[in-house]
Amino acid sequence: MPKGYMISAHRSEANPDKRAAYLELAGPAIMAS
Repeated sequence: MPKGYMISAHRSEANPDKRAAYLELAGPAIMAS
């Protein structure tokens, strides 16, 4: 099955607390794929 990648760009830096929480949740899923 082909894989797809989503790339996004932001003009301002994300909230550091929200970014850390996202990395905790998304990191393992990204590394597993």
